[in-house]
Amino acid sequence: MIGPLILLLFCVSLGVTEAQSQCSCAYSWTPFQNQCYRFIPVRKGHDEAELHCQYLGGNLASVHSEETNKFITNLITSRDNSNPQTWLGGARISQTNYWFFKDGSAFNYQKWGSDQPDNYCGSEGCLMINNIVQGSWNDAECDLELPFVCMKKM
Repeated sequence: MIGPLILLLFCVSLGVTEAQSQCSCAYSWTPFQNQCYRFIPVRKGHDEAELHCQYLGGNLASVHSEETNKFITNLITSRDNSNPQTWLGGARISQTNYWFFKDGSAFNYQKWGSDQPDNYCGSEGCLMINNIVQGSWNDAECDLELPFVCMKKM
């Protein structure tokens, strides 16, 4: 109860216009560039993680810039200092090299790790972050159970 009260007092102290940009996310969500983000440490497969995010009012996170990729990497590390491999909202259309974000936004930024995506054994169709190098992307088997990052509009 005290956490939301402190957040409310903080928002009021900022003033209405600044508070709207900084405090429009619900408790346990973190604002960044007009979106709210939440790291979920529970391990789930990619489809199950997307359903969880939809239940919370969003989708698995889409990434459209280096700044957003760094923000998400820092969010993950702030919640779990082991920097775990974590699901993002990207997926590959089966048997193609075409990638899309599950929230319907354009796949217009990429941060693939070395030699990725490789669709190893023809079975990797989902996007994870923090593969070997912090912040780098990898394609992975969608049934792999990983923590994930949800995103929703403010």
